[in-house]
Amino acid sequence: MDTKGKEFDGLGEYEEKFKTAASFKAYLVKENQKNKNTAFTEEKVKGMDAYINGEKYEGKYGGEYAVKPLGLQSQTVEIYGQDKDQNYYSEKSWVYEQPYSVVAGYFTQTIQNGKKDEAGKFDIGLSDIQGLATEKAQLPTAGAFDYEGKAFGGSSAKLDSALEEHQGKFKYRIDFDKRKGSGSIEGLSEYGRIDLKEADIGILRVNNDESSYEMVSDEPALDPHPGYYSFYGVGKGEAASEHGGLKYYSLGIFGPEANEVAGVVGTSGDQNNFARDVGFGGQKK
Repeated sequence: MDTKGKEFDGLGEYEEKFKTAASFKAYLVKENQKNKNTAFTEEKVKGMDAYINGEKYEGKYGGEYAVKPLGLQSQTVEIYGQDKDQNYYSEKSWVYEQPYSVVAGYFTQTIQNGKKDEAGKFDIGLSDIQGLATEKAQLPTAGAFDYEGKAFGGSSAKLDSALEEHQGKFKYRIDFDKRKGSGSIEGLSEYGRIDLKEADIGILRVNNDESSYEMVSDEPALDPHPGYYSFYGVGKGEAASEHGGLKYYSLGIFGPEANEVAGVVGTSGDQNNFARDVGFGGQKK
């Protein structure tokens, strides 16, 4: 499921924390039109229902549903009608939600006109890092903060994988005097220890549609731009894993007092849009 375009507002409570049933359906219609198939036309999708973790979703006016409680957990959304064996869409997400930020990765499974597609691999992108970005005036200018939390995912994760077998411990330290940060992830057996090497803290402006980014100066700060959102953090820091080939990481800083960080680690790719395999987040200690 393409989750681009989520925007969070408020302090700890977001207006649109996760996709609504209505927007899931809109996505299927959009993809149907783009791919020119007949499985999920607007007329067909209107007659389908959305289910979250096996329970029919009855959100008022397609209102939000939230993953609760905070923390790392698995969630499954299914959309189907009476012809479930012919037309069916499922998205399983692994979500790490903190008070001011969230990062999520996804697996998808689709049946279109009786043809079952191969389950998609674990997919996570820059635009799947969301939260209440720390403003320029709130960003510390001195001292160092330590962050601790969890990491999850991996290129070996499959649709039927257990989340408990694909999670580890995340640690990161930001020196706000130097505006640099570094850290590590341990416990993901696929990769061994992952070192998140020292990298500069700047402003990332993320393209919602492409999950790519550019580093921008302090001048535009975090002002909104159509199709983009921005946060302080690391654009393309160098990562090194004992095995598994992880090479880069991106990270954002969230909360009114730089309370949290959230990000992704990935393998090789182009300058701005490298493949991403592991999500992580942590809170200030």
